[in-house]
Amino acid sequence: MNKAIQLFCLFTLLSTSNVFSQKKIALIVAISAYDKAASDWEPLHTDRDVKEITAALQKQGFASENIKTIRDKDATKKNILSGINEHLYKKAANGDLVYFHFSGHGQQVADYSGDETDRYDEALVPVDAKSKYEADRYKGENHLTDDELMASLNQVRQQIGSKGQVFMVIDACFSGGMLRGPGFRSVVRGSNDKMAPDYWQQGGEIPSSKQQPAPDGLDMSDNKKLAPVVAFMASQSTQPNAEYDGGGSLSRVVSEALLNMEAQMSFAGLFRLIRDGMAKIVPNQIPQADGNLNTIVFNGKAALVKPFYKVKASKEGASTVWILNGGSLHGLTVGSVVGFYAKEKVEDTTPPLFTTTIEYTQSIASYLTVVAPPTQVKDISTLWVYLQELAPSQDPIKVCVQIPVSELRAELESSIQKDPLLVLRGGEDCTCRIIQDPGSDSMDLMSAPEYLIRRVPAVASSVPIIMEDLRYYARAQFFRTLGSGPRSSGVFNDSIEISFIPVEVKYGKVVRELPLTSFMVGNGAVVLPEGINVRLRVRNASGVKGYFSLLDIQPNNGINVLMPAQNDFQDSPNDYHFNGVKGEVFEFPKNKNLYFTIGPPYGMDLLKLIVTDEPLDMRPILVSRGAYRGNPQQLSALERMFTDAMSATRSVTTNIPVREVGFFQSSFSIVKAAPQ
Repeated sequence: MNKAIQLFCLFTLLSTSNVFSQKKIALIVAISAYDKAASDWEPLHTDRDVKEITAALQKQGFASENIKTIRDKDATKKNILSGINEHLYKKAANGDLVYFHFSGHGQQVADYSGDETDRYDEALVPVDAKSKYEADRYKGENHLTDDELMASLNQVRQQIGSKGQVFMVIDACFSGGMLRGPGFRSVVRGSNDKMAPDYWQQGGEIPSSKQQPAPDGLDMSDNKKLAPVVAFMASQSTQPNAEYDGGGSLSRVVSEALLNMEAQMSFAGLFRLIRDGMAKIVPNQIPQADGNLNTIVFNGKAALVKPFYKVKASKEGASTVWILNGGSLHGLTVGSVVGFYAKEKVEDTTPPLFTTTIEYTQSIASYLTVVAPPTQVKDISTLWVYLQELAPSQDPIKVCVQIPVSELRAELESSIQKDPLLVLRGGEDCTCRIIQDPGSDSMDLMSAPEYLIRRVPAVASSVPIIMEDLRYYARAQFFRTLGSGPRSSGVFNDSIEISFIPVEVKYGKVVRELPLTSFMVGNGAVVLPEGINVRLRVRNASGVKGYFSLLDIQPNNGINVLMPAQNDFQDSPNDYHFNGVKGEVFEFPKNKNLYFTIGPPYGMDLLKLIVTDEPLDMRPILVSRGAYRGNPQQLSALERMFTDAMSATRSVTTNIPVREVGFFQSSFSIVKAAPQ
């Protein structure tokens, strides 16, 4: 049995899941092997999606025999619909819970029925679907439209009734937006082209229909005779959906959220986690949600995260290995310290029996350094393992260089190879790309999904500019992902509420607050158009205690320190302290008549609040362009850790003590103002 299968089986055995009267049934459709020669669809990477989603579902009580996967050549339109009918509809009974997952390409197709306001249906792309409309060969008959998908799933909804539930995750995009040509783009799950005849794309007449146009997207209408349905989609219909780290971005974030749920929550709460998670890894991509988000995830039968892990000793050749049933999806990192306890519940002051460190992580399992346990420990598998110290992630940014001029390409590649924050990659699976289009005299630095960071002349003197932007990106990613595991932070709970409060301004003064609900879309996400005036509010919702600093991580990788005030070094970090009083509020700016005006860059903006037991001042580190030039002895241990992690040497020596530091975050979208 190979290592990956061993780890997967181990995780399944170690996961705890309750047995409920409701069956939990899942169908996963994942397509990597699109035949480009036959269909003009680019191959994708969905192996990781299947592995991680399956692990998350098993954690949530889905028995392995109730999880069906349709892969690659088998994922035809006929087989997908048959899978819904045979595995979901015929297996399901009243009150059951159903999960449907699609990882693959998506595309918009002509809506001849007239039920879409934008004249296009959204469609999933099975393996036997082509990407181009050809009147005499292919008109989209193998595409699975939203109408067809929902008609099939509505039979399932009727079968399981109002006490059941259908949860859909679509890790595809229905429109590629402004994508680059083949060979010059990251792996994107969608297409520039629409499956429609030319006359239709040019505004041809809609055939007569008695149907009234409905909102664009999947039909999620409530019906008391049908089970409620909720769908999460990876991006807006006008945006590309980029793959991330060799798999689907939405699949990764959904898996992480389902594995780390700390409280019973509504789908609105779960989608907040999804939105914040996507803001960390693809900040320029805005996920979408549809359906009744007020329903409770899995009807309140979700398996919640445990504060501990379990470990198993195994053999790898002649060597003993210890494998932990938690990995990168649980927020664990190489170098983190874990402690072993004889009891399941321990006080913060209880010392562990012994500790060791994490040597290697996979998504759902980790290898530990093997040490000699105390003599009284007879079987390590009976112990409870808790995270003691979190090591900052040291994952470098993967960069691809696609420059035709060999001298310029060589200089860029040499600079990347010398920088410990970066790693040079060949073609696919890149976080950032340096691209020069054929015949162009400029080159672009792009991040996923197809977001332009910088355009500069394609000359040697531009290399330092590109390298500085790459370091800014690496720094922003460090803070986006910092403390992303629930056992090391508070990012998966509501202990701290962070929000921008829209305000009305007259004669330069704030006259009243505007309801935040006016700036929420149907899925509960906050969308702020440029030009709106806001104030910032931080509320201690559950009595957290400690000093804090608040960072604003922008879609273009800029980082602002909001609390203490970035441009006011008279503003003391000592003033930003939660006293442990439930409901205490901090507002910024401190002057009640001052405010911010929202503006570019557009995309997902992430607010991250760091709480520690001593004053924390990030301004000397972040305002000085990422390199602290003062006396390091003036920094706290945590501040030195941040400085080291962003330095050119990556000489991180300080881990984060998880019981002394908390991380909380909130995300919102910044969009262009609507035309007047």
